[in-house]
Amino acid sequence: MLLPPDVLLCARAGHAALVLFGPRTGAEVTPWDDLLTTTRDHLLRITEDILSGCSPADTHARWAARMQVNGWTYAKTSPCLCPFDALPEAEKREDRLFHASVLAMAAALGG
Repeated sequence: MLLPPDVLLCARAGHAALVLFGPRTGAEVTPWDDLLTTTRDHLLRITEDILSGCSPADTHARWAARMQVNGWTYAKTSPCLCPFDALPEAEKREDRLFHASVLAMAAALGG
């Protein structure tokens, strides 16, 4: 099991991949150090889900459930609050890229 500093490294690796990938899709991804604390906390939870063995679809479902508990809705807050299979292909690619990058960093760290 990875220790919290390693989970942070994995989350940052996943996010860095999104920052690098963003220009290909036209998405502007905020650098890690400029993220809101709540956004970083969400990415850390997602990373913990990935490291516990969740698939990209399961990780997305857990994220959506957490957002809905916090009052987010599909229509008003985020078009990504839908089942993974209903996401646009670009969003699925980003989720898969984050997932793969987290796992690659974990493997590099020996986790």
